[in-house]
Amino acid sequence: MAAPMFNVFVGSETGLLKAIDVNKSNWSNLNSVQSADRNKEICVICWDNQEQNRVSYGLRNREIVTFDTETQSHCKPIKFDGGKGTFKGLAKIDDNYITAVESGLVKVWNEESVISEFEAGEKLCFMTQNPEMKNIVATGGDENDLKIWDIEKSDQPVFMAKNVRNDWLNLRVPIKVLGAAFVPNSEEIVTCTGYHQVRLYDPRTSQRRPVVDMSFDEYPLMSIGMCYTQPNQVVVGNTQGKTALIDFRTGKTVHCFKGFAGSVRSIQCHPSLPIMATCGLDRFLRIHHIESRELLHKFYLKSRLNCLLLSKNWKLESLDEGIDMHEDDEENKFADQEEKSEENEEVEEDVWDKLEVMSTSKNKRKKQISDGSEDHNERDLRKTTRNAAKRTTREHTDSKTEVVKKKKK
Repeated sequence: MAAPMFNVFVGSETGLLKAIDVNKSNWSNLNSVQSADRNKEICVICWDNQEQNRVSYGLRNREIVTFDTETQSHCKPIKFDGGKGTFKGLAKIDDNYITAVESGLVKVWNEESVISEFEAGEKLCFMTQNPEMKNIVATGGDENDLKIWDIEKSDQPVFMAKNVRNDWLNLRVPIKVLGAAFVPNSEEIVTCTGYHQVRLYDPRTSQRRPVVDMSFDEYPLMSIGMCYTQPNQVVVGNTQGKTALIDFRTGKTVHCFKGFAGSVRSIQCHPSLPIMATCGLDRFLRIHHIESRELLHKFYLKSRLNCLLLSKNWKLESLDEGIDMHEDDEENKFADQEEKSEENEEVEEDVWDKLEVMSTSKNKRKKQISDGSEDHNERDLRKTTRNAAKRTTREHTDSKTEVVKKKKK
């Protein structure tokens, strides 16, 4: 029996690894529910090989577990030693693991020996591997600004960011880098911070400060994903569930995705298809079409979710449910929409024609004057009335004046 084809793997706070088959619209737990334990929370996840048939993930208790999708079985956990705190990053290069923990220790190792290790700074929040250059990783954290490392020459960082200038009150801007994504076919890198900033750095220049610095909303940005099919765009998500597509060249928000109810913990875009997957504390996995902004799939996975892994082996049939990929069908769809809009406009015009026009006497008088349809007799009558009123007023005023003069005498 052939192994099921999973499109997305998701790690939860309860230690359960969940696999989703989008083509069949179902999902399953790859480890037993009885083994669920908060101490085995899945913190980080990555592919174990280039074929993407093995998934490795790091647990809160500092163990690394590998799942084989072909044999549908877990390998024996590997215990990690060194540093303090939970995993903040996990990657593979050849047969070696690259791990980063909260205390700042980044280690390249395997089951037999340690290849290299270096300190990336305390209060580490993330470690990200460059998908095009596997030996390049980026790190950052709380009061620990962005650094780019070459693990083959780890004595000094390749690039070390410098904090932005003081704000308009001449106060120091705090640093808290929570995520980063490498720009494809470039050395540039985009970061998101705990102070709702999105920043673009270019290590090729002598400038260590960000070349683009923008803000989104008012809450910490927990996750970031690079859009490979949309040039110069990233997707970011914050602690309130607000997720947006941002153009980091212009510094503008392109689109805000709706429907999220909790912190977005992980965002990943497909390398060749215009789709993105997101997960977070609202227990939902969502798959959106980036270009049309449509929600293609939504799965309730029953646990709070930390991280996800999007497979590159994605069938186009899985997109048909939400998006029609054929141009002819799209044209027919737009034609139908235009016909419906025209019908709606005709119905609206009929409704407005049937409504009775309500107007005040003042408006009626203006309309009559403008149309020249007012009767001359009525005009003369009004004119005579006005003159009589003026005459009465003058007489009344004169009488008052005479009374005052008599009193003075």
